[in-house]
Parts: sequence; C-alpha cells; structure tokens
Amino acid sequence: MRFFIPEQNIQVSHHAGCAYVTFQGNSCNSSQNYLAHSFFLKTLLPDACLHAILLLQTVTQAGKPLSLPELLKKIEGPLLEHDPDLIAGNTDLSQLLRRRAKELSALGLLVPTGKGRNLRYGPPPKPLSGLTMEEVSRLLFALEFYRNVALISMPGYLLAANLKETYPEIPHQPAPFQFKNNSFVRILDDDMLLTIVQAIRDGKLLQVEREGHPPMTVTPITIHTDYHYNRQYLVARKNLSPTRTEPMSLRIDKITKAVPLDGLPAPDIPAPTRQMEASLCISKIL
Repeated sequence: MRFFIPEQNIQVSHHAGCAYVTFQGNSCNSSQNYLAHSFFLKTLLPDACLHAILLLQTVTQAGKPLSLPELLKKIEGPLLEHDPDLIAGNTDLSQLLRRRAKELSALGLLVPTGKGRNLRYGPPPKPLSGLTMEEVSRLLFALEFYRNVALISMPGYLLAANLKETYPEIPHQPAPFQFKNNSFVRILDDDMLLTIVQAIRDGKLLQVEREGHPPMTVTPITIHTDYHYNRQYLVARKNLSPTRTEPMSLRIDKITKAVPLDGLPAPDIPAPTRQMEASLCISKIL
C-alpha cells in the first residue's frame, strides 16, 4: 500500500494493541484520486523488463515496422551484453523475442502487421501528438471533471497521465469544481465494473463469486451507485426455474470474481429504461 499511496493520505491509529489503517484526503484541495496509482503496480522480472525496453527502444528508433530477424540483429548484441547467461542456457533468442513481442502486442505497445514471414512489429499510433497547448489544456480540464463523475474512472487517469508525459511543458491549472459524495475507494472496483459493463453490452450471463457464498449465474441488468453510502451494486436476475426469476442486488465490492458466459438471459428480464441525457458545458475562466 505504501508503494503507491502518498504518506499524507495514510492515517494509522492504535487501539487495544491493534493498529488501524484508514485513508484520508481533502476533496476541497484536490480531486486527484490517490488510489489510482494502484493500477500501475505490476510484478515484472528483471529479464522481462530488459527485453521489453530493448524491443520498444529498437522499434521506436527505427520508425518503421521490423521483422523478427531484423529485431534480433539489432537487439542481440545489447541483450547478450546485459545478460550473457542467455547463451550459456542455450536460449533460443528468436523464440524469446517472439514471445516478448507477442506480450507487448497484447498490451498495445507494439502493433503487428502481416503474417508468417511478412510479420512485422511497429510502434503504436500517436493520436495525441500534434495538439496545441490550448487543446491539451482544455482536454486535461475536461478529463479532471470526467474521471470524477464517470462510472469507470481509471481511463481518465491513464489518458491524463499520457498527455502530461507527451506534453511535460503544460502548466498545471487547478480546476474550479469540487465533488460531493465522491468516494475515492470506488476506483478500486474499476476492473470488476469493466467486466460487468462489457457483459451487459454483449448480452452475456455472468458467473459471480462472492465472499462466503457459492458461485451463481445471473443475468446482469445495470449498475446502481448509492452516493449516500458510497456503494455500488450489480442489479441482476437469477434463474429459479425456466419461467421464473428472482431480482438481485449485489454489492460490487463483495464480488471477488465475475466471468462472462454465453447463454440465454433470464426469461422475464425487463427492457432497459432509456435514461435522460443532460449536456453540460464547462467554460474555463482564464
């Protein structure tokens, strides 16, 4: 926890020989969610890190897609210089690079083109390049609002971090808004929310596992947020018989696993109600 949460946001109290850890923050001073950095944690072995860095550097410097033999020719020297045990272990460098390139492609950090001998790996597109400082400033301003009101917050933090890395010269400008009943802890369920939202969108069932309960299969309908108690619920229906279902409301933070499944939805699932949309325009005062 202390790897990604600033010390000023951690409060430790002691009572009856036990230590109690709580989070603290002041939304009047900042709407930045200090828990967002938990999504940047990843276990990565040193050799895998080295291979990824060399591959990304080589492709970026080339400025064009490279085949595996071309990548091997450029990377073999630096790779063996940093890790001479690869030859001693009779490692197939070509297979090693193919595996690492496939992993990076799955993350979107490399873009494969072609097949077989024509397979090449190139850098991903940069849709954020070429923006003016005014456009970057306005986009960051909009993101700071969006990521605090959206159902899933983390994409807004990722995009904002990408913008700040691409344009480090952009000055920080505090946004003129505050958010009531905006629990920072809800961001920890973003990955679970994404799974549920995708299942609803694709019309799939969900096999849900909760703390202290056996797994069950439900038809997801929607997600309800209770801002007064700072909780989110999965509204779903569970099949009791071929013609009868039971409505359920499951706390998101109590769901430990959710797996989308193919199958028929509940027979009496209600049609989704179209929500009223409201357009909000925020003008920045310079």
